[in-house]
Amino acid sequence: MAGVCDHWIDKVSGELVMSTAIITTAPCENLRHVHYRMPVMIRKEDWVERLDPKIQDSIYLRQFISGTDKVSVHEVGLGVSGAGKNRLDAEALIKPKDAEVSE
Repeated sequence: MAGVCDHWIDKVSGELVMSTAIITTAPCENLRHVHYRMPVMIRKEDWVERLDPKIQDSIYLRQFISGTDKVSVHEVGLGVSGAGKNRLDAEALIKPKDAEVSE
């Protein structure tokens, strides 16, 4: 998935702040029923060129930003939306909803 990241020093607290965001686009046909946007996917063969920090031409880089219909979808359980110290990180979270989830 395509994304951006940045970091800076908070002027009030003096703490380092790190942030990230996923770049989104209109959904492909397979995902349209789920949400009105989806992450931009970058083909593996484009990673090296797209991630080269020396290339700053946004018009040139736009060619690497596209959606794809090469995705599959299945319903997952509510555990995937957990947050904080109670979050369960397990591969089972991305299994179909009816699959058993264990730590």
